[in-house]
Amino acid sequence: MNYITPRIVLASASPRRQEMLRWLNIEFEVRVPQVREVWHPEAPAGKTAIDLAVRKARKCRDRKALVVAMDTIVAIQRRKLGKPENAEEARAMLKLLSGRIHDVITGVALCWNGRLITGQARTHVEFRRINSAEIDWYVQMGEPYDKAGGYAIQGFGRIFVNRIDGCYYNVVGFPLALFQRLLRRLGLTILDLQRLSRNR
Repeated sequence: MNYITPRIVLASASPRRQEMLRWLNIEFEVRVPQVREVWHPEAPAGKTAIDLAVRKARKCRDRKALVVAMDTIVAIQRRKLGKPENAEEARAMLKLLSGRIHDVITGVALCWNGRLITGQARTHVEFRRINSAEIDWYVQMGEPYDKAGGYAIQGFGRIFVNRIDGCYYNVVGFPLALFQRLLRRLGLTILDLQRLSRNR
């Protein structure tokens, strides 16, 4: 490395993204950006996800830190699905996804040393047909509420999935391969971030 950043800021309240950084042995601090996750209905899902990630990164911008921001959207039949706000929305999302293929898209924005770089990851996910009793059970479990599309592939939502095509970690909400590609554009690697954590 030619220069050092003293810390890493994760611009997200997502437990999954925090777990991923911990799994990578990277120390970080959490800042939760106050950004409304709203979008134009006609805007492409990929552009929307990147725009939201950029807004989060800019809200948490810090000249002395690498800021990591992400936003995940589920897209199906030209519709974009965020996080359900209530049981009714969760049921409607799961019913829409039942028996169909949808896209999970995560926009990533990294802000460091005066640079802002972005990218997106897209994974195709196929759901088996799920019935009303299964949907009611899943909603009552409480798992859908902070998940784009109303399900967690790393949780009980995995039983609805027939197959995926693309990055599994993207569906979880942290596209690891894309994250590493964007780091390399900044001249960094996962190992660099681990060394920074050990040297703090």
